[in-house]
Amino acid sequence: MKTSLTILILFLTSNFLTAQVEELSTDNSQIVGISKYFGNETARMYKVDLSGQECYLVAFDNNQYKYISDVKGFSFCNLNNDFENLFDGIAEGFKNKAKEKKFKVRDGQLTVKYAMGTCQFWFVSKAGIVSSSGNISKKGLAQLFGKKFNKKDF
Repeated sequence: MKTSLTILILFLTSNFLTAQVEELSTDNSQIVGISKYFGNETARMYKVDLSGQECYLVAFDNNQYKYISDVKGFSFCNLNNDFENLFDGIAEGFKNKAKEKKFKVRDGQLTVKYAMGTCQFWFVSKAGIVSSSGNISKKGLAQLFGKKFNKKDF
């Protein structure tokens, strides 16, 4: 009798708990572009509509770890043409042969380091956590931002 009562309580409780789970739609995001370097994905950009605000998330596999996969990223909203300004700012670093350029983004600081015709994203979150992407070529940067590669941009 005690076992039957315990099983009945567990059954009713489990049905009660699962009834509170509701699937949410994830259709509000789309991939803007994917950067590849020698066939390996180095970064991926998503566009997300947050309450009518156009925002972007750049995700990459954190190179700070050798043996585990740790996907990190940074985000920004397109408030004052920030999407184009970020692309133009990074591309300008290639033109000017800069060693690095720094940008303040929504959730921290993005440093773009340039070397041998490629760049890397180094992101420091507001909590001080450092993460870095793999190499991104000029063509890969254009692809990441969903643009057609044009040498004049770089």
